[in-house]
Amino acid sequence: MIKDCVISIKELTKTYVMKSNGAQDATFNALSSLSLDIKKGERWGLIGKNGSGKSTLLLILSSILKPSSGEVHIDGSISHILEVGGNFIPDLTGREN
Repeated sequence: MIKDCVISIKELTKTYVMKSNGAQDATFNALSSLSLDIKKGERWGLIGKNGSGKSTLLLILSSILKPSSGEVHIDGSISHILEVGGNFIPDLTGREN
């Protein structure tokens, strides 16, 4: 872990196995080999299309999901506030919400 890092992610992958009736199982990588370090005092935002892994990453960081492979080191504690549309006020801008 790099000095002053509060979150360090190395080669994080989350794979889901999709089962179907009689067909061969298919796999889907919600995250694939993600690595990043977040230093103390930095601010980050997650932006991406539907299905890009934003919620999966947040759920792994808050220990709700376990990664398929890779490492996550957190110096401190993380709580999640993850609810689509929760407390969203349509009359306000994205920043104001």
